[in-house]
Amino acid sequence: MIKRLFTLALALSLITGAFAQTASITGKVSDADNGMALPSVTVKIGTQQTLTDESGVFLIQGISPGVVVIEFSVVGFSNLIKQFTVTAGENDLGTFELNHDFNAEIQMGGLSEISISSDGDDDSKGQYISGLLSSSNDVFVSVAAYTFGGAYFRIRGYDNDLNSTYLGGSAISDVETGRTTWALWGGLNDATRNKVSVSGLAPADFSFGNLGSVTNIITRASQHRIQTKLTYSSSNRSYTNRLMLTHSTGMMDNNWAVTLSASRRWGNGGYIEGTYYDAYAWFLGLERKLNNKHSIGLTVFDAPVRRGQQGGSTQEAYDLTGSNYYNPNWGYQDGKVRNARERIMNQPIVMLNHYWDLSSKTKINTVVSYLFGETGTTALNWYNAADPRPDYYRYLPSYFPSSGTDTEGQYYDPEIAARMTENWQNDVNTRQVNWDRLYQINYLSNLEGKQGRYMIEHRHNDQNQLNLSSYINHELNDNVKINGGIELTSNTGNYYKTVEDLLGADYWVDIDQFAERDFPGNDTTVQNDLNNPNRVLGVGDKFGYEYDLHQQNANIWAVANFSTLKIDYFVGGQFSYTSFWREGFMRNGRYPDNSYGEGEKHNFADYGLKAGATYK
Repeated sequence: MIKRLFTLALALSLITGAFAQTASITGKVSDADNGMALPSVTVKIGTQQTLTDESGVFLIQGISPGVVVIEFSVVGFSNLIKQFTVTAGENDLGTFELNHDFNAEIQMGGLSEISISSDGDDDSKGQYISGLLSSSNDVFVSVAAYTFGGAYFRIRGYDNDLNSTYLGGSAISDVETGRTTWALWGGLNDATRNKVSVSGLAPADFSFGNLGSVTNIITRASQHRIQTKLTYSSSNRSYTNRLMLTHSTGMMDNNWAVTLSASRRWGNGGYIEGTYYDAYAWFLGLERKLNNKHSIGLTVFDAPVRRGQQGGSTQEAYDLTGSNYYNPNWGYQDGKVRNARERIMNQPIVMLNHYWDLSSKTKINTVVSYLFGETGTTALNWYNAADPRPDYYRYLPSYFPSSGTDTEGQYYDPEIAARMTENWQNDVNTRQVNWDRLYQINYLSNLEGKQGRYMIEHRHNDQNQLNLSSYINHELNDNVKINGGIELTSNTGNYYKTVEDLLGADYWVDIDQFAERDFPGNDTTVQNDLNNPNRVLGVGDKFGYEYDLHQQNANIWAVANFSTLKIDYFVGGQFSYTSFWREGFMRNGRYPDNSYGEGEKHNFADYGLKAGATYK
């Protein structure tokens, strides 16, 4: 019995000794040019990292005594790597000065930012590379961010929904797709460039994490670099001009910190014809330091955009036009370029943060955010008329055989295919949208007292999302740190179509032309809304469909981090509960019994566990 007690005591003493032999380091980071403190600098030692506060001060605990390599990095400055020998206990390393990296300033303030303006509406699950979130000195990430900025690209092979994004501590990824809509803050590079990123399953202070990565974009005004900055950029990509002004005060003597930023992006088309761009953006960040323990912050920003989109086509169309950049979405109207597929987005975000330093070892951050507004895409619609798309397969030369017979035995003159080829190559109204023709056909319909044959519809996907997030970071001692939090989300997505432009027609009728084709003579089935049959529409009226998707989610998580002389390890878990349902506002003729009103609620619970270790 005595031997067992002695063995247990010896084991406990060894464990205690392993935990006790650790060091902590502290220091300050400043601008080498003017000596001013630099907030939000990432300070990294091995797998441990932290950010400097508004005074440029950092503290890292639980470090093994001996030789350590410290890396300092922040956007706009050159990385600094230093080697020190630290001893058990506290180590004050003094002040570190960072030099400006003007190449990084040009790259991240200019061309590479273009890649963050993804406001496409497809459902691809590839990860859209963001110049903003890739603002690092990593060669691969920097090159990929610029080179693949116009495509969906999977970092480390992970789909986009496996990479989570937070803004000021509040989850900003789309609740339905899991994807991040970078365009929400497009053009606000300087105000949103500070971030903390964690790859893979490694623990984060603000979230349980995700399989791919998790990133928190810092919006706290006191942690923005003190600056007044005016930049102009020019390119031939999605827009051709950008003007941006940013002013940050840092924490002033009156305990206020302010960040203001505004930008204008515009262009009449880059190297892809018809892709004009018209966007504004503004950002306001306020922080009030109430006392040494409490600060509150208010962040409001918006980035409205309207742009002409590029459309994919067939190889035959690319060969006929002699360009892989052929865009079938546009045409000339009164001598001006008009695109039928416009992306229209205006979704402001309001955030209220509370920063609470409960003690030197415990911090609690709470944020309430609200996203609202509209987003959608326009498109051509037609009724009882020829397809208006120029690259429709019946308008291509391959539809007219140049020799032989078709399946019905009808012989086609080779001159037809040759004439179609000539028209494609020489007549802009053949290879692009013929707007004048659409107006002319609608004019003839007006003379007959009939509904329009062509119009532009606006497909809305408007989101309203309310988030409440709160997380705590607590250091039990130099070797153990616990992070945990709760996230509550209520999201309503409103889906509907409106008449954007009647293209000269007098009116439109809200019926389903495909049901009219498939169920001839059935006046019930063809109705998009049986509650308002054969409704006559004008510009701005809703039609086709309208429904809400409601989703509510609660998530609680915790991660414990341990550091010993030779091993760092962590364990964590989360539990979430989700409820979602559909609410229809139109009684569809094909589904009259289950398309109107609230549908069945679907509820499910989910959980996650993770653990990892690093041997030093």
